[in-house]
Amino acid sequence: PIVLFIVAFLSFGLGTGRFRHALSMTFYSPTHPGSVTFEAWVDPPDYTGRPPLYAQGDTAIQAPAGSTLVVRASGASDLPRPRFITDRGQRFLTPDTLGGNSAEARTIVTDSGVFDWRIGYSRQAYTVNVTPDAPPVIESLEPPEADKRDRLVLVFEASDDYGVEQVLLELVELTDNLEEATAFDGVVETVETAAGGFTETSGQSLKMGLTRHPLAGRKVIARLVAVDGAQQRGVSAPFYTTVPDKIFVEPLAKAIVEQRSLI
Repeated sequence: PIVLFIVAFLSFGLGTGRFRHALSMTFYSPTHPGSVTFEAWVDPPDYTGRPPLYAQGDTAIQAPAGSTLVVRASGASDLPRPRFITDRGQRFLTPDTLGGNSAEARTIVTDSGVFDWRIGYSRQAYTVNVTPDAPPVIESLEPPEADKRDRLVLVFEASDDYGVEQVLLELVELTDNLEEATAFDGVVETVETAAGGFTETSGQSLKMGLTRHPLAGRKVIARLVAVDGAQQRGVSAPFYTTVPDKIFVEPLAKAIVEQRSLI
């Protein structure tokens, strides 16, 4: 009898375990971890001129601010939403199905963070370090002068991490109220130049024909402005100059110009 009791007890215990296991709420993903592959890269903004930057092993991806992060998964039959985690919090992304059990998630990155995608037992995380886009720097190197063709000649140096795309000259008439004159607000006259498209230059000269400008012949406060591809502006220290005017020798023409300047 004792032997029969032990056999019955053991059988009952094993059966109970199987029974509990059969009823337990355990879920398994149909995706095998060995069948899922991931690849990731960033597409920098067009104005940077940089090629795509691909993830290499566990090395963090270096991305210029404003880049598009692309992560692609293949071999997955189910597509849970990945997430991008930064110091500001986390946001979930909606992957796009590419066909053939492949999907792709994209997001524009402006802050460093970690991209995390879990598919079944498979998990892939990519660290993304975002490099801020610094504004351009520009300075005038020499006092402006008028050349023989009545053009204003300015010599400057400028630089930007991804390239200066535009150089502007801002002018404001010099008045008795110096504080208002240096404000460069609504009365500023802006002239675009053809210089641009460089990451660094020194001794660059601009020759600007301003004889038809409304401030021609006037004393002004001026400054140079460099604009990069992200439309960030860098300004030089203000300087004083006189906008060149067309020199007329014939008395009648000279008198007409003088009268117009008084209007």
